[in-house]
Amino acid sequence: MPAVAVTVSPVSPNVRVGKTQQFSVTVQNALNSSVTWSVNGTGCSGSACGAIDANGLYTAPAILPSPVTVTVTATSVEDTTKSDAAVLMWSVTGTGCSSATCGTINSSGLYTAPVPVPNSITITATSQEDATATGAAQATVTSNIVLHVWPNSAQVPAITTRQFVPAVTGWTDTPVNWSVTCTGGSGSATCGSVDSHGVYTAPSNTSAGTVSVVVSSKIDPNKTASATVAVNSSYNNILKGSYAFVYRGFWQGDPGQASGILVFDGSGNVTSGTSDNIVVRTPAVNLQNIPTTGTYQVGSDNRGSMNLSNSVATATFRFAVTASGETVSMEYFSDPSIRGTAILRKQDASAFNNAALSGDYVFQLNGADVNGTRLASLGRFHADGNGNITSGTYDMNDGTKWIQDLSVNGTYAVGSNGSGTMKLTVVTYGTFNYSFYVVNSGRIWLTSIDTPATSVPMQAGEAVLQTGGPYSNGSLNGASIFNLNGRISATTARITIGLATPDGKGQIAGILDENNAGVNVVGVTYNATYSIDANGRGTLTSTTLPAMVFYVSAPNTAFLMEAPGSAVRTGSLEPQFALNYTTAHFLGAYAGATVPPALPNSVTVSQVVSYDGVGNDLDHEDACSPNGYYPDGYLTGTYAIATNGRSIVSVPGQGVVAVQYLVSPGRYWEILYLAPMTPPEDKTLMTVNEQ
Repeated sequence: MPAVAVTVSPVSPNVRVGKTQQFSVTVQNALNSSVTWSVNGTGCSGSACGAIDANGLYTAPAILPSPVTVTVTATSVEDTTKSDAAVLMWSVTGTGCSSATCGTINSSGLYTAPVPVPNSITITATSQEDATATGAAQATVTSNIVLHVWPNSAQVPAITTRQFVPAVTGWTDTPVNWSVTCTGGSGSATCGSVDSHGVYTAPSNTSAGTVSVVVSSKIDPNKTASATVAVNSSYNNILKGSYAFVYRGFWQGDPGQASGILVFDGSGNVTSGTSDNIVVRTPAVNLQNIPTTGTYQVGSDNRGSMNLSNSVATATFRFAVTASGETVSMEYFSDPSIRGTAILRKQDASAFNNAALSGDYVFQLNGADVNGTRLASLGRFHADGNGNITSGTYDMNDGTKWIQDLSVNGTYAVGSNGSGTMKLTVVTYGTFNYSFYVVNSGRIWLTSIDTPATSVPMQAGEAVLQTGGPYSNGSLNGASIFNLNGRISATTARITIGLATPDGKGQIAGILDENNAGVNVVGVTYNATYSIDANGRGTLTSTTLPAMVFYVSAPNTAFLMEAPGSAVRTGSLEPQFALNYTTAHFLGAYAGATVPPALPNSVTVSQVVSYDGVGNDLDHEDACSPNGYYPDGYLTGTYAIATNGRSIVSVPGQGVVAVQYLVSPGRYWEILYLAPMTPPEDKTLMTVNEQ
């Protein structure tokens, strides 16, 4: 009589955890066709391998065994020496890879991904008993790598270059590849080219359309980041369109401010504009809606000069513009007795209506009282999109008292060119009028237009949209960079920058550097405590930092103000990009200027600083002081960066001259360690610079 034969099918199914698979069995040459079913595995036993019932219905376990091989066996009841089972073996193939470059898999089905990562792989299980019986699974191999690039947009004149800076997170090894595409065609003649160091060279024409400079990981080519490039016909074309500005400084020793709009044609002309100007003096100067025109010239290093004229005066300015052309840092450069700095940002015309200003905003204003004494205010308000302001709060420090948490309401109106007016009533304190200029729906520049008088201060600053609320102590949680600037006497200033690491529970640890009227505080660690209300208003106490009130605008982002305190120090907090910083992350050109001066004798600077990624820098700057102008200055030095983003700058023959804190590879804050020099100059300087 022929021997009993048992055959099980399917021989190599794929079963997901917790799911079922029906097996069937054929028993030949037996009077009794019944079988018993069993399950076993090399990495499991009992129910951990799954279960199979008397009818051959297999239920996979809820947790994948390791190794993943499970054998289902059918054994003849009539002849228990006869059985059949599916035994699997494994292989790997892939797209864009072969052999070991696709990864490896062992006999138990344990797959190990390769480096670099292929696009996709196929894992195949083949029955040892029947090589034609296979099962396959598609897998996408991925990594934790994230790519970033700075600047994320740039305007590059034809046949010139722009350095881009990559950063790789999620992996210890960080090699990258660079490539270029464009909407106007293909190839370097049309799109330009980029070298292995991230230096993009624009083509000789402007027909490239939108250019994308792409950086990809060599470890995981699927992970990329890109920067958008517009190829221009000239450097002047970097500035084109309508820009809103706010300016703060001193006119012949008296505090003054201005705000407005300038329209650039991309060819060297300021075709139109308007400004509001106010100076605290006797009698006070208060000029509104003054038409302004002029000319400008952008140099090959993104530094430039501008001449502006209106019915009152003609003035020259020096400036530095970021790679994107979106932000301009500018200083007055006509009269050494008039010093100040301005920030210009390109406007978004879609926000030129009341409805665009809708939501909760926080504001920071700096200025002076009728006697010229420094003061500042912080607060928040709700704009309803229909011209009404409600639910506001207000804090002010005038150097002698702290006005705390007063209620605010009011009205606003936006004009067709992005200019507007706002009336804020601070309950129990007063009603104040402002002009404002829309940058976008999330930011406006504000300037007071009331003539300074007792209890009527002159102030200017910004309001930004709040996001991420309601707030709590957890709204500050992670590494952030802060800055503070204030005036401790009529001729001395105090500036501070540092790293703050809040824990989300009310405690801060950090490190700071300070220039206090020429006395340097270098790399001091500190602690602080803080508390935040649901509306974003918070307070901070520390034995090292001044007591402060602050308003959160977004997670790890806030406006800061000393309160109480006679120095009236103000500043900001912004989140630091999470990275183990190295010298290589400081690469390319950064444009910036000093923050608005706290003193009439402060030196102002506009600059473009270039870093080579290996520890050398070149500062090309224009400076204005009480003693005169200093155009086209050059200063070479070296820099060394700690992993926390703190950088020390040294100059041959002078030693350490500055300290910097990187917000990201595309932005940093800096203070000079130089003591006041050449009276009456004060060189307590703080700059903010970005690509």
